[in-house]
Amino acid sequence: MKTSSIFSILVMSFVSCFSTHVYAQKDVAKTVSAVVSSDFSDKTPRYTLSDNYKKQRIITQVVYTETATIVYHSYTSENGYSSVYYLGVPSKQEHWVLQNKANPKEIFALTEIKNIRKNGILLKSSLINENTPSYEAQLGDVFTCEVYFPRLPKHVQVVDMLEGLSLGEETHRFHAFSLQLKSRPEPKIEVPIEILAKKPIDNTVVVTNLDTQISVYPNPAQDKIFIKFEKNQTFNIDILDVVGNIMIRNADTEIFVKNWQRGIYFVKLTNKQGTFTKKIVLE
Repeated sequence: MKTSSIFSILVMSFVSCFSTHVYAQKDVAKTVSAVVSSDFSDKTPRYTLSDNYKKQRIITQVVYTETATIVYHSYTSENGYSSVYYLGVPSKQEHWVLQNKANPKEIFALTEIKNIRKNGILLKSSLINENTPSYEAQLGDVFTCEVYFPRLPKHVQVVDMLEGLSLGEETHRFHAFSLQLKSRPEPKIEVPIEILAKKPIDNTVVVTNLDTQISVYPNPAQDKIFIKFEKNQTFNIDILDVVGNIMIRNADTEIFVKNWQRGIYFVKLTNKQGTFTKKIVLE
């Protein structure tokens, strides 16, 4: 990532010039006997970002399968006009890797990027050894993708996700630090998003068990969504798609949706008192 308007993701098999051990898929397969084989996801991953991109990009979830660790990445354009492109040509410096925090010499190489989307519209289903064209990005456009790594051994509990192993100190890169990994799912009680999707939409101001009034409007929406609540309240605001994937985390109270794919979305507000979820339709 060389400028704030260019988003480059590089996919390759990494060869280290140092004594660092870089694990490919076949290497990790020999060492994962201690991991849980059942699939599960962590939809509230813990990590830190550089100040440059705290509002623009997030890791929405991490999915664990028997053979892969999949990081769901989201980038929201805050520029009036910019270009976003993904690179699949091998490079020794700028591809994403996972670096074991406890043992920095233990590196896990990126294997593939899947389902590159712009505002929910699929642009590229798989990227390994090719480049994508430059995609136009306007204010509020959301680019998402799934970044595949091998399933990591159980002893690896915290990693740095670096866009370039030798570039970890550069703040304009798309790094995520101290990403906490899980080896088993944690129980969580929440209304399934597929149930919420079946509820009719409405424009009423809702008095919730959070002891506040929340309104999300207009509904249906076309260009913008506005969120209002009492001035003495503070919320974390997430925007989810129809299947429950987070598109924007810690959103503002005014959200640009003009270029988003039409359909059902959810506005989720959370604070210490509880959670409020509102279904909204873009048409």
